[in-house]
Amino acid sequence: MVHELFNEREVPLEKKRNLFCFTANESRCRLDPIGDDSYRFGFEKKEQNDFTYVEFLFNRRDDDYLYLPGEANVKRLLNKAMFVSNDVPILALEVVLFYKSSYLDGSDTSDHNQDFNVSVPFFDEEKKQWLKESLEKEYPNGHPWLQLLK
Repeated sequence: MVHELFNEREVPLEKKRNLFCFTANESRCRLDPIGDDSYRFGFEKKEQNDFTYVEFLFNRRDDDYLYLPGEANVKRLLNKAMFVSNDVPILALEVVLFYKSSYLDGSDTSDHNQDFNVSVPFFDEEKKQWLKESLEKEYPNGHPWLQLLK
């Protein structure tokens, strides 16, 4: 699949923002062939108990900012967009929720809404404000979470 990731003639690199990695014994993940050297990724929603699956998200960044996917050029200061735990960089939760905001019309909708409802009460005002402004920018016609961020 590496060839697909970097073959910009087929799909521009800016449209590819996820890389799924999993061990051979990870039963929740599957690859279904859909054509020559192309596969659809399938994922069974079950709790992850072992470190057998990870998803990498690729974004543009510079020395100061992480730029998020979408049409509105949403960005977050790097020192706020990520934190480090046990020497592993991790996306800040408000950034993760921004990603999830674009997936509210499928089978994961209730999971994403639950993540939002459980997480936002723990945000400080700056994080709430950033998420609110980012959602307003990305979804000028409104988004279901905006009314909950007032």
